[in-house]
Order: sequence, then C-alpha cells, then structure tokens
Amino acid sequence: MAAQLIDGKERSITLLEQMRDEVSSLEQKPGLASIVVGNDPNSHLYVDIKKRTAEEIGLHFQKFSYPTNFEASLVAQQIQELNADAGIHGILIQLPLPPQYNRSDILKQVHPFKDVDVLHPKNLGLLMEGSPRFLSPVVRAVNDAIMLTGKYPVTRFDTQKEEIEIADLTGVNVTLVGSGLLVGRPLAQFLSLIKATVTIVNEETQNLTQHTKSADIIVTGTNSSDVLQPEDVTDGSILIDVGYDIIADKFMDKDIFLSKNPGGIGPLTVAYLLKNTITASKNV
Repeated sequence: MAAQLIDGKERSITLLEQMRDEVSSLEQKPGLASIVVGNDPNSHLYVDIKKRTAEEIGLHFQKFSYPTNFEASLVAQQIQELNADAGIHGILIQLPLPPQYNRSDILKQVHPFKDVDVLHPKNLGLLMEGSPRFLSPVVRAVNDAIMLTGKYPVTRFDTQKEEIEIADLTGVNVTLVGSGLLVGRPLAQFLSLIKATVTIVNEETQNLTQHTKSADIIVTGTNSSDVLQPEDVTDGSILIDVGYDIIADKFMDKDIFLSKNPGGIGPLTVAYLLKNTITASKNV
C-alpha cells in the first residue's frame, strides 16, 4: 500500500477562514510583532509568510529586522516597548539568533501574556504543571496532524484560555526524534501530560531503529536531512516530519500515514501562531 498523506495545508485553510470570521467580529484588531536579527534568508522567508498570512485574515503585523551585529540590549529594549504596546498582543522572536546572543535571556524579555510561540520559561513551566496559558503552535499542529488520520479518538484539553480538541493518545507509543526547544521539548512535555508513552532520541542514541520501529507515532524535529529510512518505520504508524528531516519520496510506498514538507506541519504551525495571538488579544 502507498503512504496516506496528511494534508496540513488544507486543514490550515479551514482554520484561517474561521479565524478571519473571528477577527472581523472583534472590536480591536489583534496585533503580532516579529523580531528578526541577522540576514538568514530562511528566517526572513518564514517571517514574511507569517506576515502575509496574518494580514490576509485581518491581523496587524509588524516586522522588526536588525543586522547580525545589532546589540542584544537594544533588541531587549525593543521587546520591552512591544510589551507596553496595547496594540500588540503577540511577540515572536524568530530563531535562530546570532551566536553572540544569549537565546534564553532574549526569550525571557517577552511578557508571558504575549509569548504566543510559548517559549518563555514561565509558560513552559505552566505546561509542566498541567495548566498551560497557551499550547505551542508546533504542539497544536502535530496534534491536528494526528487527528487528521482518524486513528485515535478525540478528547478535550483545557488551557487557561480555551478548551481544545486533542487526539486521545493515552498509552500510545510516541518517539520524538530530536529534543530541541521548538519541537522535541514542548512535545515531550505535552505528550507526557496526556499520558502518552514518550521516547526521545537524539544524535547520541544507539540503535535508533529499535526506538522508531516500536513507535505508533514518530515525530522528527532535528533540522538534519535524511535522519530516517523506510526500514526504521513500522507499517501502520504515523510519521510526522516537522523539520525537513526525511526524504519523503523514500516513504511513499510504506503503509503509513505521512506528514511531509512542504504542505504538512508548516502551514498548521503558522495558523496556530495566529490563533494564539487572537486568543491573547481577547485577554480572557
């Protein structure tokens, strides 16, 4: 059998249409600001996609772009100004930052209420406690991809802001390939919270295949290409590529559900970043 593709793009279109209607009914237009430091073309491409998508559904979007040698203290000052701006409800620090920056120090400058990417230590701590203010856009995107397969029943999950639908993964074996700040760590916390059985592998893991073949769901988030081969994946499982980590064509003859790039997780992640911004604007 051929792989069944998970269409994140189509799902994101539906979400954005719903959000456009929601924004049109609000008295104040939600505002999102993004800070980019350096000239990495991918960073600017990703921010421009977010800007275009945000404006298409009626959000106000500001992009602040600085050169690689820009002082970190001045970036922190800009963040504080955005924290105080009543017209800005979400602040996004585009990663990676230049190597001379202390990433953690910069992320801590964002007010937790405006941390719509859910990278502030306080928001990560709330997730660990089981009462998150928001769920990370990547977490919500991966959850949607799993729900689109129809393999698992749907249940409800409460954040401080809203009740959302999630896949019931109680006891399901999930292997995360990569343990980074944006993908592996928040997913591991969330999946553990909802009682999935979580395995995390990284570049030091021995016998990678042993961990992936026993998984019902595999999520890759390493930003390294070709990290898995078809023989690493069991028929009937779900394979979700977040970080352009696999060569999708290799898996097209596998009997699996496959979320590949482009068109998989990326559009959903952008949609849920905007959803968090709208939710933050309501101050509920």
